[in-house]
Amino acid sequence: MKHLMKQPLKQRLPKPTPPPRGAGAAALCLLAAGCSLSQYPALDIRPDRATRELSAGVYQFLAGDILLRNRQIEEALKHYGEALKLSGDPRLFRAAIAIAVQHNHYDKAAALAERWRRAEPDNLQLNQALFLIYLKLGRYRDALPHLEFSIRRDQQLLAPGYSIPLLGRVAVESSLRHADELRQRFPRSAPVHLLHALVAYHHGRNEDGIVSAERALELDPAMTRAWRLKADALFALGRIDEALALLRRGVQLHPDDRPLLLKAAAAHWKEEQTRVAYDLYQKARLLAPDDPDVIRALGVLDLQQGRHDDARGMFRRLGELEAGRSRSAYYLGRVAEAEDDLDKALEYYAAVTAGILYHEARIGEARIWQRRGRTDTALAQLAGARERAAHPHALIALAIAEAGTLEAAQRKAEALEVYTQALAAHPHSQDLLYSRAMLALSMDRFDVFEGDMKNIIERDPVHWRALNALGYVLADRNIRLHEAREYIRRAHRLKPDSGIVLDSMGWVEFRLNNLAAARDFLQRAARRERHPEVMGHLVEVLWLGEERERALRVLDEALREFPDDEYLGRLRELKKEPAP
Repeated sequence: MKHLMKQPLKQRLPKPTPPPRGAGAAALCLLAAGCSLSQYPALDIRPDRATRELSAGVYQFLAGDILLRNRQIEEALKHYGEALKLSGDPRLFRAAIAIAVQHNHYDKAAALAERWRRAEPDNLQLNQALFLIYLKLGRYRDALPHLEFSIRRDQQLLAPGYSIPLLGRVAVESSLRHADELRQRFPRSAPVHLLHALVAYHHGRNEDGIVSAERALELDPAMTRAWRLKADALFALGRIDEALALLRRGVQLHPDDRPLLLKAAAAHWKEEQTRVAYDLYQKARLLAPDDPDVIRALGVLDLQQGRHDDARGMFRRLGELEAGRSRSAYYLGRVAEAEDDLDKALEYYAAVTAGILYHEARIGEARIWQRRGRTDTALAQLAGARERAAHPHALIALAIAEAGTLEAAQRKAEALEVYTQALAAHPHSQDLLYSRAMLALSMDRFDVFEGDMKNIIERDPVHWRALNALGYVLADRNIRLHEAREYIRRAHRLKPDSGIVLDSMGWVEFRLNNLAAARDFLQRAARRERHPEVMGHLVEVLWLGEERERALRVLDEALREFPDDEYLGRLRELKKEPAP
């Protein structure tokens, strides 16, 4: 059943570039001075041996670095302290604090951070660092103001990407115990409950995270970060409709909160509720008319709904706002391709010569060459892009595109091998597993299909598409029907209003000879999913349930809507059977 199996295209947004690691400051100083540690075989380093080109502050830092490499931590930190007296460069502070934390000298890290704070009291990363340091020292009252400052700035604590990454890593490893202790000491602090919710979520304790997020909201209803965090925990538990309803309610109460609006919009888009997502993005744009990511999202939604002129306008505006205009060119190529203006699409795609969408543009070009019957050109295009790709995300997308090109050329065995090789390098990629499973099914390799789907479900028990696909295929083959129904029921609990899941529920009930239940599910499915196979299933159930006149009416309606569908064409033979 093809309409069940299609995995929706994920919107690939650029990820923020992580800040440079603080420990790299020493290396930068060395390179700038033209020095290397091999020049200093001994540790007898005195100021009169420093080169004239080095400032006193850099000299002290270099001395500390050499001592550190020789594991003389106490002496190294003394030199770092001297360096910081002579220089207020934040890079030196970040590096020194990271080194102190790495070697469990939290008291010295606190002293260094407090000196830095006197110069930059409102530095967010510094306040986050002080919070985590005091947490490690058990100085909870000293930690609390820095937690509250960070929450007011609405940043995600304990997330990767700090300027002091070692500190963030250490904090995550021990944060659950600290969060529990903080909650016991400060039961009426909303930031503390929010922190506990976040840490519980990161450790997979989603129910605890929901309780703490709710408590944070009781204490401070304006803490919209708690709305988003509670929604994340609900999504992780597979309570998708509940999470979406929560986000909609949050947006109603806080219509001017952009992060909450964007969270709600992205979540509805992911769950294919595009109309709601579009409205939410429109509201977000009213708050920030020139936000490139919002404009891009609106343009893609317009494109998906066939509003090509509106999409083109959005993507041209995107080009006006961004330097380089590569994102604009890529999406304008998508519009041209959707309008079958393939020459114009190729022209736009060719303009994307770098950036995060480089490999997507090459995939677009390959898709056009495939449509023109030039499979070898398409494959060469993808091979060239693969040579330039380094990120796993790009490599996975290119592998899926290559396999799809081979499959379209009826070279399915080669396509299966492409997936298998890609999975050897990226064994946990759900996109690769799902795509290979669907190809294997088309090749009647049920063993591969079932193995890949079970692999996905084992790693992601709330992957409703895999649950639905595996259950439906078992039912369609009329095997292990009770197992099939359990898979589909799990998908139905996650997506109770999905037309394709309702269709699967109806089909498995039909296979189990529960015609009344099958008819009810399929009628609901047909109202939500205008697809020839869904309507054909309803026709079959009505016909066998002795509702033949109604079955023929539904069939005629389906044939008017989908006159060339092969499945419906076979069902047309029902008209030739005599009435009972």
